[in-house]
Amino acid sequence: MSNKRSSAFFLAASLWALAVPAGAQEPRQELHLPAQGLSDALRALGSAARREIIFTSDAVAGKSAAALDGAYTFKEALDTLLAGSGLSTVERDGTVLVVGRSQAPQAAAQHGEDAAILVTGSRIRGAPPASPVTVLTSREIAQAGQTDLGEAVRTLPQSFGGGQNPGVAPGAPGSNNNQNSGSSINLRGLGPDATLTLLNGHRLAYGSFTQAIDVNAIPLAAVERIEIVADGASALYGSDAVGGVANIILRKDYDGASATARLGSATDGGNTQRQYSLVAGTTWNGGGVMATYDFERDTAITARQRSYTQYMPGNTTLLPAVKRHSAVLSLHHALSPDLTFSIDGLYNWRRAPTVLQVPGGSRYTTEPTNQSFAIAPSLSFQATPSLTFAISGVYGEDRTDTRQFTTTAAGAVSAYPYCYCNMVKSLEATSQGDLFDLPAGTVRFAGGAGYRDNGYLNRSTSLPEPIDVHQDSYYGFGEIYVPLISPAQAVAAIHRLSLTGALRYEKYPGIDDVLTPKLGVIYAPSPDLDLKASWGKSFKAATLYQQYQPQYAFLYDATTLGGSGYPAGATALFTNGGNRALKPERATSWSATLVAHPRAVSGLRLEASYFEIAYRDRVAQPFQGTDFYNALGRLTLDDFVDPYPDAEQQAALIAASPVPLFNYSGQAYDPDAVVAAVYNSFFNVARQKIRGVDLMARYDAELDSGDKLSLTGSASWLQSRQRLDPSLPFTDLAGTIFNPPHWRGRGGATWTRGPLSASAFANHIGGVDDTRNSPAVRVGSQTTFDLALVYRPSPEGLVQGVGFALAVRNLFNDKPAYARAVADYYVSYDSTNQSAIGRFISISLTKEW
Repeated sequence: MSNKRSSAFFLAASLWALAVPAGAQEPRQELHLPAQGLSDALRALGSAARREIIFTSDAVAGKSAAALDGAYTFKEALDTLLAGSGLSTVERDGTVLVVGRSQAPQAAAQHGEDAAILVTGSRIRGAPPASPVTVLTSREIAQAGQTDLGEAVRTLPQSFGGGQNPGVAPGAPGSNNNQNSGSSINLRGLGPDATLTLLNGHRLAYGSFTQAIDVNAIPLAAVERIEIVADGASALYGSDAVGGVANIILRKDYDGASATARLGSATDGGNTQRQYSLVAGTTWNGGGVMATYDFERDTAITARQRSYTQYMPGNTTLLPAVKRHSAVLSLHHALSPDLTFSIDGLYNWRRAPTVLQVPGGSRYTTEPTNQSFAIAPSLSFQATPSLTFAISGVYGEDRTDTRQFTTTAAGAVSAYPYCYCNMVKSLEATSQGDLFDLPAGTVRFAGGAGYRDNGYLNRSTSLPEPIDVHQDSYYGFGEIYVPLISPAQAVAAIHRLSLTGALRYEKYPGIDDVLTPKLGVIYAPSPDLDLKASWGKSFKAATLYQQYQPQYAFLYDATTLGGSGYPAGATALFTNGGNRALKPERATSWSATLVAHPRAVSGLRLEASYFEIAYRDRVAQPFQGTDFYNALGRLTLDDFVDPYPDAEQQAALIAASPVPLFNYSGQAYDPDAVVAAVYNSFFNVARQKIRGVDLMARYDAELDSGDKLSLTGSASWLQSRQRLDPSLPFTDLAGTIFNPPHWRGRGGATWTRGPLSASAFANHIGGVDDTRNSPAVRVGSQTTFDLALVYRPSPEGLVQGVGFALAVRNLFNDKPAYARAVADYYVSYDSTNQSAIGRFISISLTKEW
């Protein structure tokens, strides 16, 4: 009860503090934009201010903009850029239209494809999404003292730290594992394979065997912002977008050079980090290029360095040591006034060894080396001011080559090398533009078609031959935006009303085809309030690991699997592995969102969303965890148990395994003694029900002194349940160990004076129930506090172009809550929700030219 009260108190305090601000003027923002082409300057301003600026290419062609270097309101900055251009602006519901002196505002509004901000919730540029969108800018990440994308995303209440993440330590079961110390985004705890992660709208190669995308392969210095839609989006983007989409947007233009050095360490020992970053770029008339390089070396945290893991063998790794190189190149150039070429390139190399030492002296050392790269060229053609065509392609690879050594107490060493290697290649053609005019505005569309091929190579000494498989798909999609009522029509009780719809068809040859729709509506009864709703279907193709992993055969004593009433010496065959007959997982989701942005309180935004996801045909193994020991006792899952298989059936199961039968029965294999065959391969067997509430509040104010104050708060409540058979009741996932808690929240404040900012944030992770025990045991919640002081490089100041940052995470060194370890070489805390790092202090120095 105390944990529930603390969760409720944290949420109420965060939102109350944001809901009662004093009046304020339009805030100023530090802007440092070079003199450049007007189109590039408007895009840069839109990105920095998070405002949508719409203009036509013809209107800004050949025009230049003066530099911005100082603190500006948005209006002041926009007026400065447009000075002398002969252009004016019209603002409609937060969207700025740049028009000629004699041009009607409607003409500019028709050209949404030129909007400065591409919102991930829609493929139509400038179309407002009906799903809630969370945006993290690089400046906000830096002001919070965060140093990589994985760390930034894990602080979001909608995100879960399980799956492929470096902090997941020994003892976390199932898909919660750390294969190569990459960081994956795991929205709603549905798994990193159910969150689609994009780079500038492009897919990347999957990592390891979990179908996760490693966001830490992307240097933070190269990132402009991350847009996250925590809502089903398969109708827009295809497979994997069940939990949502995360789109990492790179900096488009950078003029100059910057170097940063950072040093940090955990005060309890270990995790000493050294990081060096370089950014360089230049712009020219019609184009620009930006390149970044990042190097990082971190030391490990071992069990002997933490008081709560002293019972473990001291060499066991809690957080791996990491050595990493990563680089990004992004270039764009206008080949002609209507034709633009762009290309993005990414490379990452990382080594992160781990040690698992067990009592008795045996030690398992894993040395994964991960290399990944991607190249994504695109060509866009503006056929008319209201119609654009584009063609883009991607080729990427992600290789995790691992050497695993087993060292016995006697010193004998055996090596086990293996590789999880992934590839992606795709080609997509799209178009977007205007269809026809309605009284409320122009109906706009986006559509396209494409081909994608995912490849997977599993090579190890345990396999007689490598698993080298591919899965291709063909798809087509369309989206439409229909404005029904606009503010200019002055309709009573309807300030604005619009509809969106999307439909996508995807075919997987030899497997299945999928049709996924999505509908959205936005209704604004007044300029101060928006009501949004979305409904859609999503899907996720089974991973190639789930389909093609070899099937192994095991022999157990029947009593080991929960069998009773059998004669003495009865045994059971148990099979485990992939299933080539798997079909795509499917989900239906809907959300409703209330957004308040009262004009009477400038800078205030409140948002509340409710969502539900019905997830069916989830790929799972029927006998998970402790269910293994009751496989013959659960009559409700008898579809996966064959009683008394004949000798021919048994021979087929054993022959399907690439290695001889694993006999753990303690007696010789006798076909006549086998009383059951238990099938524990991957099947489309699970159903999940997920629902929850997301709350967000933000207030940006300019104080009388000219300083800026930003208050933010967000919280998420989640309930998710699963069952493996229609005759079984649903069991809880959220709120249980190694799953997301019911409550998560984050709130804080950032104060800014010129180039100097200071921030303080509180992070709350709710408690969970340890259901490995009967009755369940409560694992406590955790609340931590972070501080950061940042001085951004400025042309003024004591040292020109020099900045620094000091950050402290987990200021009071709060320890993870105790959770009983099931073995003395496993950690005694939930490493998917709480961290062994403790207090961490870092300082960085930046020089810009």
